[in-house]
Amino acid sequence: MLSLLRRLTANKPIVFSIAVVLVLGAVVPIASTFLQPTKLAEAQQGGPPGGGAGLVVRTVPAGVGPISSVLGYAGAVQSTQQVNVIARTSGIIQDVPVDVGSAVHRGDTLAVLDQGALPAQLLQAQAGVLSARAKLAQVEAGAKPEDVAAAEAQLQQAQIKLVSLQQGRPEDVRSALAALDSANAKLSALMKGATDDQRQAAQSAVDSDSASVDAAQAGLDNFTGSSASDLQAAQSAVDSDKAALSAAQAGLDNLRGSNASDLQAAQSAVDTDNAQIAAAQAALQNLSGTTAADRQSLQSNVNADQALVNAAQAAIDQANGPPDAQIQAARALVVAAQAALDSAHSTKTALDNPTKPATNAQGGGTGACAVNAGGSTLNNAQCNAAKDAADSAIASANQQLTSAQAQLTQLRNGGPPATQAQLLGNLVSAQEKIKTDQARLAAEKGTINSQQTSAQTTLTTAQEKLKADQAKLDSLTNGTFQSQQAAAQSTLISAQQRLKADQAKLDAVVNGTQAAQLAQLQSTLEAAQQKLVSDQAKLDVLNSGPTDDDVRQARATIAQAQQALTKARQPGGDADLAQQQAAVDQAVANVQSKQDAYTDADLQAAVAGVAQAEAAVALAQANLDQTTVIAPFDGVIASKALTAGAFATPSTPIMTLASAGVEVHVTVEEARLAQVRSGLDVTLSVPAYPDQTYPAKVVNVAPAGDARAHTFDAKIVPTSQDQRLLPGMFAQVQVVAAQKPDAILVPREAVVQQGTSSVVFVNDNGKASQRQVQTGMSDATSIEVVSGIAPGEQVVVVGQNGLRNGAPIQVVNQNPAGQGQGGQGGGRQPGGQGGQGQGG
Repeated sequence: MLSLLRRLTANKPIVFSIAVVLVLGAVVPIASTFLQPTKLAEAQQGGPPGGGAGLVVRTVPAGVGPISSVLGYAGAVQSTQQVNVIARTSGIIQDVPVDVGSAVHRGDTLAVLDQGALPAQLLQAQAGVLSARAKLAQVEAGAKPEDVAAAEAQLQQAQIKLVSLQQGRPEDVRSALAALDSANAKLSALMKGATDDQRQAAQSAVDSDSASVDAAQAGLDNFTGSSASDLQAAQSAVDSDKAALSAAQAGLDNLRGSNASDLQAAQSAVDTDNAQIAAAQAALQNLSGTTAADRQSLQSNVNADQALVNAAQAAIDQANGPPDAQIQAARALVVAAQAALDSAHSTKTALDNPTKPATNAQGGGTGACAVNAGGSTLNNAQCNAAKDAADSAIASANQQLTSAQAQLTQLRNGGPPATQAQLLGNLVSAQEKIKTDQARLAAEKGTINSQQTSAQTTLTTAQEKLKADQAKLDSLTNGTFQSQQAAAQSTLISAQQRLKADQAKLDAVVNGTQAAQLAQLQSTLEAAQQKLVSDQAKLDVLNSGPTDDDVRQARATIAQAQQALTKARQPGGDADLAQQQAAVDQAVANVQSKQDAYTDADLQAAVAGVAQAEAAVALAQANLDQTTVIAPFDGVIASKALTAGAFATPSTPIMTLASAGVEVHVTVEEARLAQVRSGLDVTLSVPAYPDQTYPAKVVNVAPAGDARAHTFDAKIVPTSQDQRLLPGMFAQVQVVAAQKPDAILVPREAVVQQGTSSVVFVNDNGKASQRQVQTGMSDATSIEVVSGIAPGEQVVVVGQNGLRNGAPIQVVNQNPAGQGQGGQGGGRQPGGQGGQGQGG
């Protein structure tokens, strides 16, 4: 009762007097009853100790023991982590494998979205990586030997053609030189003019023509018709004419008649023979060098042809056996296209066959389509747009699949048909060319030994021919055959004219038509007259000498021959040489480009292409991974907002995930910050388990507090997580602010407040000794005395409020033995009070 009174008066001094009156009214009867046996005992024993009257009190000894200062706080239990789980991309949820209360670990699948065409995009990106790596391998491998060989063969051909344009072939030069000599000889003969024999022969021809004209005219004049004798006579005349014609022709052939043109021809033949002899001698002298050069040229052609054959065959082999990387890339494109087509068909099927069609309030269709079992619907416009998009995707995927399959088939079969035909044509052309050049080379090698003999034979033949042609020219010049030739020619012409006239007459007689005979005679006359005119013109030319036109024509022939010789010695003009030199330079550059097929920039571009393709794979993989929602940490599903079939977006939470660990947040006063610090051990308790405490620790105290309330947030985490501590529970926190293991302890009721001082009354040989004390920590039953008393001193715990310093007292304890027990008692309660409790 006294203890209760002190507590009330300690917090409410205003009502202290009223409480004392009430308490004393109740205490006096109790004290009388309580003290009656004591006083009776004292009277029997001779009075109280000390021999005088005094105030009755109870005492206990001041003890030594541990004490601590405990602060109490309250707060709510909450999860260490709690997040709203969202999808990183938009899409229809296909599966949610967890439910509220499910325990999950970090990385577990929480939801799966429709992947659509993302797998196909990943396959396509992976195929791009294969293609880029194949390109990089090609660049790293460098130039192909067959490409270099083909480029070198083209260079050799261009160089050979350039040399031929610069120097020309020896045989062409020899032929052009002979033509020039012949043209000069003709001009020389023309300038000398006709000889007497030539004029005589021409005059004989004119005379013969005149005789033929006269004969024809006479025949025409004497024509009177025909009879049997005429027929016989005509036939005899024809037979005679034929015999005469044959004889004249034979005579002319034997004489090998000559005229002015024959003289020129003979002179030209002699000049040509001289040129051929000179050419044969030069050829004989230069035979070995020319042969070696020709042989080297032919061998170069064969080598170039072989390089072309090898290059063509290598191209065909490469087309028929493409690298595995290209095959894999083509297959990957086919797989990607097929996956895209399957995905597009799946989407179209889902739109065409909804599993849960939408209905309106009247039970009819709404025009919307349900795309999944969860009931998520699209309105009519959205549904039609989605179907159109799916149809377009199917058409595009079909086209891509067809193209990819065609590319794969062509790759396996050696490329497109046009390319195959071109490659095969190149090979056949190269093979035919090498056959031709090999045959030329073999022929060249086979005739090496016989060329000198042939050249010598050519020289000898030319020399013999020169002798014969010179003799003929001499004969023509001396006139030996001139007159004979003229006579034979005249005889032949006369015989021809007579035969023609007699044959016409015979035909006319045979046909029985005088008109025909007359026409035949007239025709014979006209022919004889025309020949007379022609031969007379020739005679006039010979008599008058060469004309200016003849000289100009001969000189033009010489100029043409000179140009031909220049062309033969240097076949190419300046433009041709410049063009061919440019072709050689281009061929050299082509060889260099084939030898150094790829530059550092090409290598860097190929490496960058691989990096870009790999980045595309990473992006496609990331997009595909985003369709799977995973747990960011270990925890429990606290709530679920969306189910399978719903449309998820990055702004719509699918569920809430709370961590398995819990923590408690309490508000600490500014004045207690020194006592509630980070790392301090505390205990937790919850109303659900009142007899259970949970060890915990202050993890941190907020560095900034509430400026108005002057409080700070402290986070407290259990030392070991207990599944019984659930988020939302109310928790009480006990904080041991300070403690001392060997403090001087007295009951709380032993300390009396006098003004601002704290005093304790001690039994000093039957008198009350007032001690001013300094107190420290306290708990529910005891208070620490820092100074003023010593351990073991008897302090008044009952009756102390009416005492004065030095007043006599009578100590009355119910159990003297308890005093000893109280002196020995330790712990949080002083021994006297403890003893009283035990002595009861």
